[in-house]
Amino acid sequence: MPINIGSRFDRYEILSLLGVGGMGEVYLAQDTRLNRKVALKILPALYTNDTERVRRFEKEAKAASALNHPNIITIHEVGQIATETGSFHFIATEYIEGQTLRRRIRKAPISVQEAIEITTQIAAALEAAHSAGILHRDIKPENIMVRPDGYVKVLDFGLAKLTERANSGSDDQPWPAEHETDPGLVLGTATYMSPEQARAQKLDARSDLFSLGIVFYEMIAGRSPFQDQTASDVMAAILQREPLPLSHYSSEVTFDLDEILQRLLEKDRDVRFQSARELQTALKNLRLRPIVASEPQPLRKQGSPQTRNGNVDPENLITRFEDPVQATSQISAANQTSSAVILNEIKKHKSGVIFGLSILILVVAGIGFGIAKWLTSQPGEPAFKNAKFTKLVTSARPVDAVVSPDGKYVAFIVDDGNNRSLWVRQVTPTSNAIQITPASDLRFRSPTFSHDGNHIYFVQRKSDSPLGDLYRVPTLSGPVRKLLSGVSSPVALSPDDKQIAYVRELADSSALLLANADGTNERELLTRKLPDSLSIEGPDWSPDSKTIACPVANFSGGINQNVITVQVANGSEQKLLAEAWPNIGRVVWADDGKGIFMSAREPGNLGAAGRQVWFVGYPGGKPTRVTNDLNDYRGVSISADGTTIAAVQINQISNLWIAQANGDNARQVTFGSGSSDGVQGFAWMRDGSIVYSSNASGKPDLWKVNADGTGAQQLTTDAGYNTLPAVSPDGRYITFVSDRSTSGGNVGVWRIDANGGNPKQLTFGQLDLDPHFTPDRTSIVYSSIQSGKRTLWKVSTEGGAPEQILRILSEYPVVSPDGKWLACSYRDEKVSSAAKFAVLPLATILSAPTISDTVAPTIAFDIPTAPWRLVRWAADSQSLTYAASLSGTSNIWSQPITGGAPKKLTSFSSSHIFGFDWSPDGKSLALARGLETREVVLISNFKK
Repeated sequence: MPINIGSRFDRYEILSLLGVGGMGEVYLAQDTRLNRKVALKILPALYTNDTERVRRFEKEAKAASALNHPNIITIHEVGQIATETGSFHFIATEYIEGQTLRRRIRKAPISVQEAIEITTQIAAALEAAHSAGILHRDIKPENIMVRPDGYVKVLDFGLAKLTERANSGSDDQPWPAEHETDPGLVLGTATYMSPEQARAQKLDARSDLFSLGIVFYEMIAGRSPFQDQTASDVMAAILQREPLPLSHYSSEVTFDLDEILQRLLEKDRDVRFQSARELQTALKNLRLRPIVASEPQPLRKQGSPQTRNGNVDPENLITRFEDPVQATSQISAANQTSSAVILNEIKKHKSGVIFGLSILILVVAGIGFGIAKWLTSQPGEPAFKNAKFTKLVTSARPVDAVVSPDGKYVAFIVDDGNNRSLWVRQVTPTSNAIQITPASDLRFRSPTFSHDGNHIYFVQRKSDSPLGDLYRVPTLSGPVRKLLSGVSSPVALSPDDKQIAYVRELADSSALLLANADGTNERELLTRKLPDSLSIEGPDWSPDSKTIACPVANFSGGINQNVITVQVANGSEQKLLAEAWPNIGRVVWADDGKGIFMSAREPGNLGAAGRQVWFVGYPGGKPTRVTNDLNDYRGVSISADGTTIAAVQINQISNLWIAQANGDNARQVTFGSGSSDGVQGFAWMRDGSIVYSSNASGKPDLWKVNADGTGAQQLTTDAGYNTLPAVSPDGRYITFVSDRSTSGGNVGVWRIDANGGNPKQLTFGQLDLDPHFTPDRTSIVYSSIQSGKRTLWKVSTEGGAPEQILRILSEYPVVSPDGKWLACSYRDEKVSSAAKFAVLPLATILSAPTISDTVAPTIAFDIPTAPWRLVRWAADSQSLTYAASLSGTSNIWSQPITGGAPKKLTSFSSSHIFGFDWSPDGKSLALARGLETREVVLISNFKK
């Protein structure tokens, strides 16, 4: 019997019935404790006596809760509760707004490109599940949700089981075989079964891929490849009949796409794709080649082989120049490999197969030699090649994490979209997290465990202040005690837990301080005056208590960072790294004192995907990679025995969307499961096209596309890292920032023509950011740290000497369309430490003789977005618009410059907005919408 709407059990209030399935009823419910909507799957009371059903229900919960992937539904809680009407088993999951793929297929035709994207995301989910030893066994459109932003979620692991592995005793096969069902029992949905599933044979990951092939086929063809009248007829077709090629149904299907589908639907699983990763690679390479009409191809014989192969606050929204995130490399058609070209020619000219193969062997041999030579030339790569990565499943968004000295606990900061709080959990897979501090709008610095593991030290501060208060709390919760004020960084404890070290940041200086662990007896160890600064990422104390390591920065020519080692006895210091690095996060000493671990972006590569984890020997200073991937790692901590590193792994996925001014009729323009389109800037051209940043070429570059998604054109190529575009009012020029080689490795302002031609460097590398044209297009306003702190400057569009236009701490300039106003972040150190977003008269600001230490703003606002780069003028120049997030979902808001309350303009119910811009007429929005995931990872099994 369905539960009454409005009833409540435990902390869940039932809002509506979402659906009924073989494994139970699903309700929309309100989690009254955490104030969020959840989907509640309940096994009805009448089934609680069915031991097998209860066991499978619990198996679903166990299997699904072990998975943590953006394309897999998140499990919040599993439990059982007794009520007056009976006992209920339940699973609380995230509530996904959107539609099932089944409904999406019925609603409207799915393009080949969209079908490829959806399939790629499902394959990513299956790869994560299969890597964890879990099969789904019921992949079908009803178990796949498509969110409004195009993001895909795989649901219902109700038929999942742990894959049966031979118990060889190796580390890679730690668990014995587990039999889910009696021999001969068939589970699954007939239409989407694999041949081995229909025969009730032992299954492996390739069975899920066959089912995915059926779903993929159905999206494009509009019907199943094995469509028949009865379940028995369908199963017979799956076992015996070859489907028609997809090109029979769509002229958009190429031979290559037919090849992929036929390989997915091979009856012989040894000929099928062998892994979801292999399928993803094939789809990604296919997706980036133009899909053109092709003649229907003959069926390939079953079993035949495959034929084709200031200190930047790290708590701000991450940006690539200040704290970069993942950029997934993709191969463009223009960069197709020599071997691929030869293979294509062999296909076209079969008479030349022998000759072509001979050439191919020579090419591959040459490529192999070059790759081998390159790999052997990379310093320090082999040392950490066997590192093991374990993700800790959390139901919230961690922004920072540290591992306890004994390696048994992880303390992490949770951001729910509005507030932050401190949590602790054991590292065991089934443990629950404990909330240590109540959620508040205060910001945290990274927590620190005492060496005895009994306490956690943490710093809380207001969002507009660099200084915070230091607190101490028992590890498993208890009374919170305030110890000290005026702390800007995480604290480091001496090995005996009797002293702390920390950084204090002031307007023009910073200091490394020591104090007793209770906050008394504060004393200064060393200071830095701008443009030199001690990092707010924080210091760490060496195991022998004699030395403190701390990141430092110099802002006189870009951001040049290093790590210094300071002798506690006398304050003498020494640089650890032989050269400056562009970005260094928190540092931590190795357990033997022979080096430090740090998260950092490597030298000479401002366009790197993100911070990686490094080991730097001490005192030699030789850096060695610990991680070597496309993720971004925030924070580093290590257990006392040196066996486990903890960090937060960050990944952003974003695509370009176009919507009406109120957000209605939003449609996706670019597609990519690993892309970050528009994260680093949009600019709407006068002709209706859009310039945006993208990593589709394998690194950040500028692209242009029509508002309907056609005519994509890459504007910058083979020239460093290019981003933050802005367009001149007449549409003639595009300005942007780049670290291309002629900038000397730093970041300067550049200009190109609207078609990407005639690049010209305008400024020369003082980490110059956020350029915007003046209304007459004769000048470009931007921010720079050329003066030792970030302020506003201007430069002629034709080049020449830059001029400073504001001495106040200021950045993120945006010029109003009517040319009257300049809006920017604004902080007058002499009046207040709080930064505001100010509106100033542009003509006054551009008059260089009027430059002064204080220019009073016309009006200033506390705009709730981070960074303030997400602020744009409305087309009528009467309001500032910005992207703000609530509970992980972003919308556009408007703040009238005459004052008054802000107004919400859009009503999106999912996804994060990483960037946006208005069309010149103010009627449309271009948006970078997508998902950011943050996961706590433990790195083990490595050697220094």
